[in-house]
Amino acid sequence: LGDKSQLQYYSKLKPRHAENIARQLESDGVRFSGRKNGYEVTITINKADIPRYEAAAAKVKANYQNQQTGQRSNQEYRNESQAGRNPNIFGNTSYSALGNRQDLQYITKLNPRYAEQIARQLNADGVRFSGLHKGNTDTITINKADIPKYEAAAAKVRADYSQNHDSREEQAYSQRNYDAPARGNASANSNIIGNTPYSELGNKADLQYYTNLKNHHAEKIAEQLQADGVRFSGLKRDTVTTITINKADIPRYEAAVDKVRAGYEKNQEQSFSFPDERKEIPEQNRSNPPSWKNVPICTMSFLEAKQNNCVDMLRDSILASKACRDFINHHLSEQYENRNLKGFVQELEEKFGMERTMYTLAATIQRKNEDGRFTSKVRERAGLFNFDSSEMMLRFLTEKHPVMVNYLYEMLMDREKELKLTAQKQAVYKLPGHLADKFLLSQERVELKDDFRGIPETNYYKSSANEWFVDEIGWLDDAAYERELKLSQLRAEEFYKKVKSVNASCIDAEGTVSNIDMSAEDYRTLTEKTYAPENRQALEMAKAKLEERKENADISEKPTEYYAVRQMSDKKFSICTLSADGLVTAVHPNILTVAEAKKTMLELFHKRKETAHVELIHPQTLDEKSAELYRTQPKELPDTVYRIQLNEKKNAPDTHYLQKYLKKPDDTYKVDEVVCRGDFYQCNTALHHFPSFLKK
Repeated sequence: LGDKSQLQYYSKLKPRHAENIARQLESDGVRFSGRKNGYEVTITINKADIPRYEAAAAKVKANYQNQQTGQRSNQEYRNESQAGRNPNIFGNTSYSALGNRQDLQYITKLNPRYAEQIARQLNADGVRFSGLHKGNTDTITINKADIPKYEAAAAKVRADYSQNHDSREEQAYSQRNYDAPARGNASANSNIIGNTPYSELGNKADLQYYTNLKNHHAEKIAEQLQADGVRFSGLKRDTVTTITINKADIPRYEAAVDKVRAGYEKNQEQSFSFPDERKEIPEQNRSNPPSWKNVPICTMSFLEAKQNNCVDMLRDSILASKACRDFINHHLSEQYENRNLKGFVQELEEKFGMERTMYTLAATIQRKNEDGRFTSKVRERAGLFNFDSSEMMLRFLTEKHPVMVNYLYEMLMDREKELKLTAQKQAVYKLPGHLADKFLLSQERVELKDDFRGIPETNYYKSSANEWFVDEIGWLDDAAYERELKLSQLRAEEFYKKVKSVNASCIDAEGTVSNIDMSAEDYRTLTEKTYAPENRQALEMAKAKLEERKENADISEKPTEYYAVRQMSDKKFSICTLSADGLVTAVHPNILTVAEAKKTMLELFHKRKETAHVELIHPQTLDEKSAELYRTQPKELPDTVYRIQLNEKKNAPDTHYLQKYLKKPDDTYKVDEVVCRGDFYQCNTALHHFPSFLKK
């Protein structure tokens, strides 16, 4: 999305409102990122898109107002005093006035439309109730004394549903052309088809429903069922149809569907076949089909292909587009519902390539050019592809919903622009051959600086540069570079001009890390390439490969050790750390001066850094980390406790020992045996292996 200074954050949005804004932003093609934190959502955009975000938010608010206006007809049973404060609350009695909580009955997970009918009936019957709309369901609350009245109201609603449905069915059948008997004053309903009223097919338990049939397909099945004398009823809803039969007729229904499909295949062979001379095309070996992504698009007619010896190319192009069409037909709906079209575009790009995918979908868009659900920019882009005939377009036709196809094509266009921009930027990255496939790899580095007492502390940071070659000075690491910069009294950009070469850590697509000498100009160019937004995914994949290599080589992260210098009550200094039980423990006690403490601390750092991630910190910070560990431990006192103690004997070979303590009945502890002697690290390792400590 850009640098932090270029970003705009919209925080503390309610999840449902944020979801509606996200849908609108995605529909408007606005780039955004969002994050949920509990019951709040933050949406982030580039500041350049603020006007488009505000326009999307205005659309969402307008939709809220339209929905609220459409619901005003239900206000005869809504409590106006409550609805004025919260539009999701309805009813004729406030929740608090219904009685104590133990006297209330909650009817949850009601369909909003059904809940609306129940509410009307309760209001008509004078039953006191309160309701809450939440998400896609409603909850109605009544007093338990009114449960019989509620059940009676629900029964009336169900009876109304059944009566209205049957009457609609009977009215419509008299208007159909399936030899249904006339029914006098029945009114037409073009959405109902069939040769038998729904109520005459049998009890609901004896019925079989075939749902989500495309209207065109359902009409063919209805014609075949009529021809075979199968009793059925159907209902159209938007672009899909439901056909209902008696379960006893399932075999006859399936036979009718098989006949319809056979008709499709026959018509397809007749409509899509080449002229007679095309039978001369030899059958291709399908055991090893070509990679569809590498198949070039061929827009020649068959005759042109035959004259130019390009019949195989034409056949492969047709097969590739058919495979692309089938892949879209099988997966588009699912990916659209899961809001994963971006991932679907990537999958299409990998399997078929951008050009093939856009060419295949262009056939559908050009055939339905008058459909207003395709935007002008989509029709314009699809119109750039050429097809030798309308028959060729029919070969690649998809019957997926135009809105889904249009949205997919818009995302393909966005990806196409992104690829062109990437190609342009990649052309700008003029790098030597050995750097062309490399990215810079930032690795952890450490800087040692003295605090106000003169005691060293660590400052960890990440950088890809290992060393800098400065003209007239030589190779410098980061610390030496900073020192020379200060001594030169030059500005940073002026001093950097003296840098001729850089030794930097690089990584390739396979996750291989290498340290490479390069010119300062190449380092600057490689930096731009590494952190360019279009290369972010490739860089993350390379880093993932590196982590996979480390895992295969059984390389794990080093444990972290903290050290601090503390002045004790006797004015002496002690180097302390956190032992395995989380307590602050002295490693090197009885240090007389600051200079000696600094020397000992540096020696300790260089000795331990090979096996651990060593952090030199302030003693107060060490105490805070100890307190954090203590808060995570159980409060119950264990029966056995182990503590690392200092050996008070001077010049003893064992500087520490691990003491065991046993709990007494009065919850105090008595000293038991010494279980380990040695230096701090030997005792700390032993402390790790006691089960009682690990459990407690």
